[in-house]
Amino acid sequence: MELICETKENYCTRVRVSADGELFLLCAATGNVLKCDPSGESVARTEEVVATNTTPSTFALDEGQGEGSFILANPSEGSVVLMDANACPKTLFSSFEAKPFIGPCAVAVSPVDHEVFFTDGGHEGDTSFSNPTGAIYRTVRGRKQLLALCSTGLVQPCGIAVDRNGSVFVCEQGMNRLLRFAPRGGHYVGSVFYQFSGSMGPTDVAVDGQSGSIFVTMFEPASLAHKKEGKVVVLDPSGKVSGEIVVPSTQLSSVALSVDGRCAYILSSDEVTCTSEVFRCTL
Repeated sequence: MELICETKENYCTRVRVSADGELFLLCAATGNVLKCDPSGESVARTEEVVATNTTPSTFALDEGQGEGSFILANPSEGSVVLMDANACPKTLFSSFEAKPFIGPCAVAVSPVDHEVFFTDGGHEGDTSFSNPTGAIYRTVRGRKQLLALCSTGLVQPCGIAVDRNGSVFVCEQGMNRLLRFAPRGGHYVGSVFYQFSGSMGPTDVAVDGQSGSIFVTMFEPASLAHKKEGKVVVLDPSGKVSGEIVVPSTQLSSVALSVDGRCAYILSSDEVTCTSEVFRCTL
């Protein structure tokens, strides 16, 4: 485990790795996409690569649209936006069946067909035990149409990933669990893939394209944590815990994997101090 990137001016909420190993971060406060070069011997700093001029909470690399393209989930404006390589924004969707979104808050691009999957749960508190209205949507027909994967019933769906077989994994933080939606013909079947205990719940999920292992970051505010270490839970494709990655921070917000599955990149973020750190773990 090593600290490879640190910024004390940006509150970052997501880390993603491109096919050629480039490391990208999203600053939720400014909306800027940042890049970090982890190849040096010292802890790297970040540099801005795209100013989105909006306030997305999460993003996904959209490499099928060309290098430098991103999909943004923007809960404040209630939209999912494509930002192309020229930094030109295009709103993909802002409503479903004429009803505005609560606020898209996590997004992923399928490695199978490059369709977009996203959760709709708004900001923290917009969905709750008494108001479980979070949803999951997916695009079809080359992103021209939108379908509901789960139209309502979720509490804080905040992380999403799609594996090589098309199964969709969703972190439902409010219920402290990981959901799986498996494709069955022309529809999906949802189930509770793993029920966690303790902590404030899962925040992000990544799937190893080689082994099928699932990596889930767990979040605990520093003010409530009994230990200084946090963890990434590793599940095998059958849903059993196969390991844990111990991280010197409890405020874990995101995880990404290298294409070859040899490295996990884990993001720790402190919204009070605006400090963000990326740790690298060799698997």
